[in-house]
Amino acid sequence: MAKGNLLLGTAANSVGDVVMYRREGAQVSRVRVRKVKNPKTAAQSLQRAFFAPVAKFYSPLSVVLERSFEGLSRSKSYSKFLKTNVDLARANGWLLPKGTGFFPLPYKLSEGTHRAPYVYATTQSINFEFPEIPAGTTVAQTVGFLSAQLINAGAKAGDVISCIFVKEVGTGNYVPKTFQFEVNVNDTTLLATLFSAIAVSTLEVEGESFEVYDDNQGYVAAACIVSRNVNGTWRRTVEKLHVKGGIIADITDADYKAAAIASYGMNAGDANPLVYLDGDTLKG
Repeated sequence: MAKGNLLLGTAANSVGDVVMYRREGAQVSRVRVRKVKNPKTAAQSLQRAFFAPVAKFYSPLSVVLERSFEGLSRSKSYSKFLKTNVDLARANGWLLPKGTGFFPLPYKLSEGTHRAPYVYATTQSINFEFPEIPAGTTVAQTVGFLSAQLINAGAKAGDVISCIFVKEVGTGNYVPKTFQFEVNVNDTTLLATLFSAIAVSTLEVEGESFEVYDDNQGYVAAACIVSRNVNGTWRRTVEKLHVKGGIIADITDADYKAAAIASYGMNAGDANPLVYLDGDTLKG
C-alpha cells in the first residue's frame, strides 16, 4: 500500500506493480518485477565477475570516495563510479571469482577538473613535491609545516587531500587504509599522528619532497585525490588506484579468468546482478 500524497510528490511504497519512492529530491516510480529471470548463461556469469568486485571495492572506501566524481550527487557519483569501472574491467579483462573480498585493481577513483602536480601516487607511496626548503629551516613534523610547503608549490588553504593505501595482510588478503587532511598552516597535528592509521614508521621532510612510504609494511597500491572548493563547488583531481604489476598479471591469466567466470554460475533464485541501487539496470 502506498503512503504519502501522490499529487504532492511524497508517495512511497507501491500500488499494485508500481513502486514509488523519492530520489534526488523528486518522486519517481518503477515497475515491480515479481519474477526475475536469472539464467546461468556465460554472459550473465561474465557480467557478475566484472560487476561484483567493483561494488566490493567501493564499500570500505565509501566515505573517502563519496562524490569523488566532480559535480555529481552522492548517488549519481556512485553510479558513475560503478559504470566507469565495470567498463574498465571489461576492457582490460579484470575478473575475480565469486566470494572474493576487497581487491586492489586500477579502478578510476575520481574525475574532475582540478590539477595538483605537487601531489602524486606510485604503487606504494604518496609523494608531496614542493620548492626546496631553505637551508637552516627548522623542519617541523606537523601538518601545518607540510601545508606551508604545499602552498608554496601551488596548493591553497582549505584544499583537502585524501589518500588511500592498500596493504596485503598474509597472502591475498588486502586491506585498504586511508588518511585525509586539510591544507592549514596552523594545524599542529603531528604527521606521525596523521599517518598512524597506515603504520608508516619513518617520516622525513627535507629538500624538495616528502614521501609517505614504508617498504616493510606490505603496501601494494596507493592513490591520492586533491579536492578544492571553488565558489561553493568541490573540484577534484583525476585519480586511479596505482597497483603493483604482479597483481594484475595474476588475475589476467587465462585459466584464472575462466575459473572466475565459472564461479558465477548461479541458481535461478539468486538476485539479478545487473540491477543495482534503486532498480536501475547497468547497461553493457
